Amino acid sequence: MARLPGSLSLKALLPLAIALFALAELAGWWTAIIIGLMVGLLAEGWSRALASGGLGILIGWGCHFLAYWIMAPEAFSRAISLVPEFLGLTFLLGLALGLLSSSVGYFAISLYRARKAS
Repeated sequence: MARLPGSLSLKALLPLAIALFALAELAGWWTAIIIGLMVGLLAEGWSRALASGGLGILIGWGCHFLAYWIMAPEAFSRAISLVPEFLGLTFLLGLALGLLSSSVGYFAISLYRARKAS
């Protein structure tokens, strides 16, 4: 597949996605949708958009959970014991948000490029 101008490879996009998802989490979960759209717009292909969006949000949110656990291990352990499914559900929701929003972003830019070409 020929490289489109303005698109990034997986090697360049994944670290960017991880950093953006980790930073966006500080502003609220809804910012993950915006970051996912941006990742999809920058992706070289649909599979790269999915990989960057899904892995980016999982690793980005995982960094937050790791930071919470390092800063307050007792509180984190107590919170997890009260709602044991919390981590799993959070990661599943994050994965869905990352995959869907990056897919929408990729297909939006694909439609724009197809419309511009015709």
